Amino acid sequence: MRKRFPLAILRILASVLSGALLVLAFPDYDMAWLAWVALVPLMLAVLGTTPKQGFFLCFVFSFILFSGVCRWIFEVRQYDLLHHFLVNLILGIPLSLFGWAFAFISSRRGATGALCAAPFIWVSLEFLRSNLSFLSLPWALIGHTQYQTLPVIQISSLTGVYGVSFLILLVNVSLSAAILAGGHRLKMTEILPSRRMSLKGTLWILVTTAVLGGLALLHGAIHLSRPMEGKSLKVSVVQGNIEQVKKWDHRYRNYILERYEQLSRE
Repeated sequence: MRKRFPLAILRILASVLSGALLVLAFPDYDMAWLAWVALVPLMLAVLGTTPKQGFFLCFVFSFILFSGVCRWIFEVRQYDLLHHFLVNLILGIPLSLFGWAFAFISSRRGATGALCAAPFIWVSLEFLRSNLSFLSLPWALIGHTQYQTLPVIQISSLTGVYGVSFLILLVNVSLSAAILAGGHRLKMTEILPSRRMSLKGTLWILVTTAVLGGLALLHGAIHLSRPMEGKSLKVSVVQGNIEQVKKWDHRYRNYILERYEQLSRE
C-alpha cells in the first residue's frame, strides 16, 4: 500500500499538469505549442490503470482545463461556482470517457494498442461533444489552440477542426511512445509501470506521425502560397456586450438597437 500511494498522487499531479499546460495553449495565453506536448503526462499517467481510474484521472484533467478556459463566463451576472461546476461536468464527461477507453484498451492491448487508438478516440469524442443535440458544446476543442498556426490549420478545409485535433494527438502519442520506449530501456519501471512499449510499435507511430504531419504541412504551404483572388473589403465586428437577461426582455429592444448603431457609426 505504501508503494501505490505515491504513484497514485503522481498520476493525479500529472493529470493536473496536463490540464494546466493545455489551458496555457488557449487564449488569452496563446502558447499554442504547448498543445503538442500537454497530453503526454496525462497519457503516461493513465497507462497501466483500470478504466475507472482512467476515467477519474481524465475528469481531473478536464476539470482543470475547463475551469481555466471557461473562466470568462464569470462575467455573466448571477453565474456562480455551482453553474461553473455543472458546465465543467457536461464538458468533462467526454474527456473522462477518453480516459476510460484509453485505460481499457491499455489493459487488453498494451501501451502500443492504447496509444494507436488514442487519436481516434479523442477526435470521436470531440465530434460527439460538438454534435450532441441540445447538449452540444463545441468549446475548447484541442484543434482550436492552433488558430494562429496557419500552415497547420489549412488541413481543416478538408477535415474541419477534427483533423487538426487528430494531428495534435498524434504528436502527443509519438512523444509518449518515445518516452515509454526510452524509459524501459533505462529500466525506469517504477516511474513508468505500464506495459513495455515495443520498438516496432514505437517506430510505426513515429513514422505515421511524420508522414501525416508532413502531408498536412505540405497542404498548408501550397494553400498559403496561392495568391488571394477577388476584391478586398474591410469588415468590422461590433460587440455590444449586452447582458443576456436584457436580450430576453423586449423593453430593451430600442436600447440594444441604439447601442449597436452607435458602435457601428464609431
